[in-house]
Amino acid sequence: MVGSSDTLKRWPVLVVAVVSAHLAFGILGRGLWKPDEPREAAIAARMARPGGDLVVPHLGDAAFCEKPPLYYWVAAGSARLLGRGAVALRVPNALYALAGALLVGALAAAAAGRAAALAGGIAMGTLYLAYRVEIWMATDALLMLSVAGALLGCYRGLAAARGWEKLRWYALMHAFLAVGFLTKNVVAWIVPGLALLVFVVWERRWRELLTWELWAGAAIQAAAVLPWVFAVGARPDGAAELRAFFINNLFGRFTAMQGVGYTQSHPGWPGAYLVELPVYLLPWTFLMVAAVAAAWRAAGRPVGSGDAGAAAGRAAWRFAAAAIVPGLAVLSAAATMRDIYAGVLMPSFALLGGLWAARALAAPGRLDRAMARATGAFLAAVAFLLPPALLVAVLRLGAPAPGFAVLLLAAGWIAGAWLALRSWRAARRAQMGRFLATA
Repeated sequence: MVGSSDTLKRWPVLVVAVVSAHLAFGILGRGLWKPDEPREAAIAARMARPGGDLVVPHLGDAAFCEKPPLYYWVAAGSARLLGRGAVALRVPNALYALAGALLVGALAAAAAGRAAALAGGIAMGTLYLAYRVEIWMATDALLMLSVAGALLGCYRGLAAARGWEKLRWYALMHAFLAVGFLTKNVVAWIVPGLALLVFVVWERRWRELLTWELWAGAAIQAAAVLPWVFAVGARPDGAAELRAFFINNLFGRFTAMQGVGYTQSHPGWPGAYLVELPVYLLPWTFLMVAAVAAAWRAAGRPVGSGDAGAAAGRAAWRFAAAAIVPGLAVLSAAATMRDIYAGVLMPSFALLGGLWAARALAAPGRLDRAMARATGAFLAAVAFLLPPALLVAVLRLGAPAPGFAVLLLAAGWIAGAWLALRSWRAARRAQMGRFLATA
């Protein structure tokens, strides 16, 4: 049962086990898929060569100034250690996914306890868009990890007492922001930065913005980022490359710029991410509806001046909302659009799911039970229909279907259908702990 204390004490182990099993289906047993993976693999392979350029990524002989080099440094290191095969190049992605799930679990644990940690960590590894980003060889996997870590540091820093504890957590936030910057530029700052600002305004904690602990950690970002910036600037084409990194690849994604083709290759329109959001949150979309409703009620609930527990609970819901809504608004206003760009919001939604799970286990409402039943029915339909549909598709395409793989698929079909049926029955009986455990 999800609610048992023995199970919850082992939440990190359970999160790693579930997320690892889920990742195996996307990390292993496939080659490099277009459009991104062949390009990213070629950049990493070029950097992994003896004497490869570690300052600016290169695609062939041309400088590739779309993203800073951190993701490629790690991928190149993996290629040197494990070889240049597709699986070896994706090993860092698996580590990013596991670390991200644990970071979200730690954030949810700080906000609402171990039940929230288990649910939030598993959600981080199983939300469709998070999973798609994690198995895809592209910089967004490391970016998503950096956002998860920055949100953890931000939340714990906001809650900590003045002094070294607050400094330590805000330093963690800045360290992950530096990782995100070296992965995909200023985009890494959007969700954590807006979450901090909106939360402070919402809670009327204006003095938080003036605390020395918040800003002291900026030295970590400066120490990590500026040496690379100076190294780029010292190159013969440094000025043009810096412009490409910091102007074209930032403003060119949010507005139409002459000579920058992002708006043609990935055109966006206002509200596109909101329209596609239900797909991004699969298979937990219905549960997220209940979570949003719970957040709406909890974030606006009046709290007595002496009720510290209720104030902390409300603050957790407000932080989750602040980590979702402003970032979603900024993404929706951009001139470019691609589903993986919304990966930076997945840690926030996973946190929201964790908060909802802890609340639903303690006191489920009518909407919670209804959305649990809908989720159970959806999972049952997927479990019954997807495996045979995959097998039929493979056979119709004339692809090889080894006997062992077919047997494994059949075993997974039976196990998945059985668990989905149990989950659906538990949801019908309003047994939220059993439903979440089997889902």
